[in-house]
Amino acid sequence: MRSEQLEYLIEIANSQSITKASKTLTITPQALSLAIKNLEQELGFAVLERTNKGITVTDGGKSLIRSAKRFLADVSLLQKKLSSSPTSVINCSILATLGGLSTFFPEFLCHLYQKYPHSQITINYQPYQTVIEQIENDDCEFAFYDNVLIAEKPRDMLSETLHFTAIFSYKLFCIVPQRLPIARQSSLSIKTLLKYPFILLTHQHNLNLSPYALFSYFDQKPAEIIHASDSIMFNEMVSSGLGVALKLIPPNIPVEKYTLPDAKLIPLNYKDFAVIFGYLTKKTVDELSADAKKLLSELKKYATF
Repeated sequence: MRSEQLEYLIEIANSQSITKASKTLTITPQALSLAIKNLEQELGFAVLERTNKGITVTDGGKSLIRSAKRFLADVSLLQKKLSSSPTSVINCSILATLGGLSTFFPEFLCHLYQKYPHSQITINYQPYQTVIEQIENDDCEFAFYDNVLIAEKPRDMLSETLHFTAIFSYKLFCIVPQRLPIARQSSLSIKTLLKYPFILLTHQHNLNLSPYALFSYFDQKPAEIIHASDSIMFNEMVSSGLGVALKLIPPNIPVEKYTLPDAKLIPLNYKDFAVIFGYLTKKTVDELSADAKKLLSELKKYATF
């Protein structure tokens, strides 16, 4: 027995007609009749009496309707309680560095709102130093943070009061226009990559992350740096062959998703260099608010499945 079968029976009793009830319920009369017949078979008694003059509800059907109305009312009340319960929402303000987070976080938020539809989540992107200062000053509970490891040591030496918890390591790819000779290669070294004009989004001026971390690590700069003010301009510049670019891709997201027209994604060969996504806190995880812990738990499951 399903709850919609009970709802169907109640509507038939109110309409005193299967045809009228079917219109209200937006299903066909045949489907409605079949649902009621299946219900009667499960119960072992008739709930409707069918005659040439129409249909009437049997005594057993009337008794069932009374019980069904109480049951459905209780279910509705329970649903309302659960939907307004603090455990079914996440209210959180997030601080984040300008980095690889933008490659997957919008989709994660969609996933989160489907699971917790009444949540209120805001995200504030800031340069690295600003993020560190706000966490140090207790202006925010935690921040999403991209950390660069060189020879397994963090490039950013954080103070002892801050804690960085890693969630995953990005895959590093180069976006290469099809017109360039290196587009035929199956992989590229970073030193080869830096021989070509490099396209950067304007906000990457604020990064001590890649690609500037790459430039610093190899003690050289690309042949030329071309700045794009937004992602649309960035994509157009790469597709038109003006230069190459770097892409950080989370491990659980298909690489093909980031393919651009007339460009190719090529893995980078690199050693002793990694970009790690995680979160930065001043408190221990146990000291964070319930909403913060819930959001971080959901993100770990989403990003590492």
